[in-house]
Amino acid sequence: MSLTHEANNVIYSDASGEGGICLGTIICKSSGCSPFPAYSGEAPEWLADKNIFTLEILASVIAISQLASGNGSGLTLVFIDNTAAASALIRGSTDDPIPKLLISAFWTICKNSKITPWIEIVASCN
Repeated sequence: MSLTHEANNVIYSDASGEGGICLGTIICKSSGCSPFPAYSGEAPEWLADKNIFTLEILASVIAISQLASGNGSGLTLVFIDNTAAASALIRGSTDDPIPKLLISAFWTICKNSKITPWIEIVASCN
């Protein structure tokens, strides 16, 4: 086990249902590059009628996928503003079938990309 400090990746993901469904992510890679928006857009049509819980999980999956596709790995701080969605990601499951599949995708991407997520709840600014 290394005793040297590693730089962390940082991910912010969010979903909004106000004024139309909107998803967004920002990634700060540990390599020291500037933060960049990884995704900004709408949810896919098959999720258009889903609640904010599902959409927040989807935003986190998009963010972790973008980090993995950019060869990100290692300790990654994942900030999410929905307590229920963050808790479900931490637990690794939920009873609702679609969020359950999204959570499985999140953890599969982490495992395959050697990403170690640390999920934190952060309040949104109003």
